[in-house]
This record gives sequence, C-alpha cells and structure tokens, in this order.
Amino acid sequence: MRLRVGLTAVITGLLMAGLFLFGMVTGGFFAWFLFYFSLVVAMYEWATLFASFRRMRVQRQLSSHRLTAGQNLSVRVSIVHKSAWPLFWVRIHEGLPARWLFQTSGLDRIHVPLWRRNIQYTYTVRGLPRGVYQIGDTMVETGDLLGFVRVGRKFEHSARVVVYPKVVPVRGWSGHAPDEYGERQPTNRRSEESSNVIGVREFVPGDRISRIHWPMTARRGSLLAKEFELHVTSEFKFIPDNTATSYASEGQAAKFDLAMSITASLMRYAYDNRRKFGMVVPVQPHLSFPTGLDSAVLNRCMESLAAMLPNSSRDVVSFLRRISDESTRGTVFVVISPRLDKDMAVALSYLKRQGSVQLFVPLTRDRLTEEEHVGYERMLASGAQVYLIRNVDQLSFLRRGGAPGASISSH
Repeated sequence: MRLRVGLTAVITGLLMAGLFLFGMVTGGFFAWFLFYFSLVVAMYEWATLFASFRRMRVQRQLSSHRLTAGQNLSVRVSIVHKSAWPLFWVRIHEGLPARWLFQTSGLDRIHVPLWRRNIQYTYTVRGLPRGVYQIGDTMVETGDLLGFVRVGRKFEHSARVVVYPKVVPVRGWSGHAPDEYGERQPTNRRSEESSNVIGVREFVPGDRISRIHWPMTARRGSLLAKEFELHVTSEFKFIPDNTATSYASEGQAAKFDLAMSITASLMRYAYDNRRKFGMVVPVQPHLSFPTGLDSAVLNRCMESLAAMLPNSSRDVVSFLRRISDESTRGTVFVVISPRLDKDMAVALSYLKRQGSVQLFVPLTRDRLTEEEHVGYERMLASGAQVYLIRNVDQLSFLRRGGAPGASISSH
C-alpha cells in the first residue's frame, strides 16, 4: 500500500510539473485550464488518500468465542468515522480462516456511507467445523469518486475462536465392567490392599485357602471366604487415539471428527454424573490431563479435543501397554480408536489387568473386514466392552453389555 501511494505521488508530481511547463511555454486559455483542472483533481485525490482514514475506529464483536461444532457464529463489525471528509464507498475485508470462506454469508459487501458517522456490518459463519481458529485483522478499503485512487488500512484486532466437538446426551452407559454389576470372580485375580474384613461370601473356585473364614465356615457348615475392603479407584481415563497410522485409511477426516465427538460426549457424561475423569493423548511426549471433577478439567480437555489432529507418530498399541503399567488399579479405561486388529486386542488385555476397558470404535463403513472381525471377537473374549459407532447420535441409545447396544450391522 505504501508503494502504491509513493508511486501515485511521483506520477502526480511529474504530471503537474509537465502541465505547468506546458502552460508556461505555450500559454493560452486551454493550457492553463488543463493545468488548474488537473491541480484541483490532484488535490482531491490527495485529500482522499490522507483524509479518508482520519479519526476512524473499527471494532469487532463476536456472538461467542467458544462454540460447538455445527453452530453458527455471528460477527458484527462497526466503523466509526468522525472525519468531515466523505467516504463515497467502503469495502470491509475480514481475515477469516480458509475453512470458513465457503460457509460465510454476507462477506465483502460494498457500503456507500458518504457523511454517515457509523457503519454496521454483520456476517454469519454457518455450521462451524471443529477446531481452534484465529480471525485475522480487518482491512478497510475506500477510494475516490472518479475511481482513480484506492487506499486501504489494516486495523489489528485478531480474535480466537474455539469450536468444541459435537456433544450429544449419553444414555444407557455407566462405564462399569460387567463384574461391577455383581458378577463374582476368584480372588486370585484381584489384589486387596486392605486388611479390613467387611463381610463374608461363598467360596468361589480359585479363591486362596487363606481367604477361608473358618469360624463362619464351621458355624454354617459350608465354605465361606473373607471379603476385604478394596482400595481401588473407579475414575475414568479417556484415551483418544490420534495416531496417524490409525487414520491412514479413506475418509479419515470424518472418522476422526466422529472420534472427537464420541470422546467429548462421554467426557461430558462423566462430568455431569460427578465421576472423576482425566485424559491421556498418545503424542510424543504424551499429553496428560490429571483427573478431577471440576469444570476447569472439562474445559482443558475439551479445548484439547477441539485442536486435536490425527498426526501423532506414536504407536497406540505400545502406548496403551505403557499406560496400563502407570495407571491405578480400578481405573475405567475409555479408549476411542478405529483399530479393531489383533494387536489392539492384546493392548486392551493389558489394560484389563488394571481395570475395566471400554472401547468405542468410530466407523465410516457398513461392514467389518475379516481381520477386524477377528480382532473384534478377541476383544470381547478379553472382557473389553466394544461399541461400534457409526453416528454420534448412537450414544443416546446405548445398552449395558457392550457391542450389541451400539453396533451397526457390520458382520
């Protein structure tokens, strides 16, 4: 813009100097009329260049800085022009992200304010996609009545907009493993960390002999085992898979957005039901959000999900094995990943040693491949609950027991 103004000044100066010399040499009415007419036009153009943006202030107001995917964003731009110089036309250009350009209505309009002091300009971005975006500076452009001069000025006031994944109500899911609904297990597969005896129960094959409560056994005439107080947690640990290898197939963008919506919806469910939750993400080094119950934890996790991309170079299988070694016993692992292979089944079996495992699989196809079907059966055999999700709205119609409640007709 400065280069254009400089070139305009040089060309205008040379033109006026030439016309002045022409008048001095030839004389006469026409030569001097041409000079003075050009001088008036030049003064007008120079006034347009330097007076158009004097005492101008531009403000931007957003309907919200934090939205959910699919919502609309309204932006109002206000221009206050207190100079006496008229603006014959004004064009306002907003520095929008590239993903918004085809979803914006009412953008780049030309206004004719003349002597009006206030210009109100509103546009709408419809159906915002998930992500973290930056709206750039506002460029205001104007010019003269004759169309010879155009001048613009940049007003710096960028704005940050966070678009969270779509969240739907979750119904029919508690996050508990089947054994937490009363199914008895041998105590050689469990580790009590307390010596407090809270009761007795029937002896189950696989219980240690040392667990037998001999006085009660003698009194009732049947084997009874001691029931100890368990020091275990029941907190949720969400593990969204954002590795590049997991989303290398066709339609990865839609599948990954579905995975983020699943994670956000389940996380909101945990928050609404006052269940402790945290999140770990397989990046290098891995990103960890400590468990908690307050809105600060939810907001941090949601913002991370909004900005997340399927570009991690880590191997999700080795990552899950490491997480199983570092986690507290009794944790409810909620894994969101499109992988249904044998290696993932083995990784989930490692997690199962520390707590219950819930796997939510975002799908974009109607049927599973043979390899996926084998991995799916292995996961069920290991005790993991598997939910096959094709549409995030399926989370509102889950049933206890895993895959049958949420799977599509896939095999």
